[in-house]
Amino acid sequence: MICDVYDNVFDVRYLHEFFDDTLSPMGFNITNIANRKTQPYGNSGSHRLLGKLVFSRRNVNDIQDIDLQNFHSCMKMYNIIENAIGERLYLQNISVNLQPYGIDGTCHADSEYNDEFTILVMTNPEWKKEWGTAAFQLLEKYDNNAQVIEEHEYVPGRVLVIPSIHPHRGLAPTHPYVYRSSIVFRVTPNFDRYLP
Repeated sequence: MICDVYDNVFDVRYLHEFFDDTLSPMGFNITNIANRKTQPYGNSGSHRLLGKLVFSRRNVNDIQDIDLQNFHSCMKMYNIIENAIGERLYLQNISVNLQPYGIDGTCHADSEYNDEFTILVMTNPEWKKEWGTAAFQLLEKYDNNAQVIEEHEYVPGRVLVIPSIHPHRGLAPTHPYVYRSSIVFRVTPNFDRYLP
């Protein structure tokens, strides 16, 4: 398996509080650009999505973006994850994604570096089978029609850790008026290249 899977990390009550208190009032951007390539505005990247950038930094001392209203609750979740996986990691980015009915994610990678990891948390506090699998898929190559080599169905609170360089996508709910939410922490165990 490419993905490390951690279930039962969070209390159900905590997932409900995070969903209600942090995600619901967050104010998502319908033109959020992933993997921004240009500077200083970041108008070009690998794909667009419905989401919110909570935190990102260029290096140890250069924080590009921080949403102080939501940063601390996201960091609480991140600290719980670090304890669950038993490793301290250099946090580069926090983003929240939202997928509505019928809008599957496009195949993409979160990084071009082999030593970076994506930690994805499935943040809906409940998920019903009739809403679809809303699966997280790892693909053989960068192509929406590529063979799926690993698939993990949506389970509330599930934590997935994958190499950020690996092509992947998230499938949307198959039921109207249901949103699939996730929070992504991009990390690396080796942050030497981020030193100023």
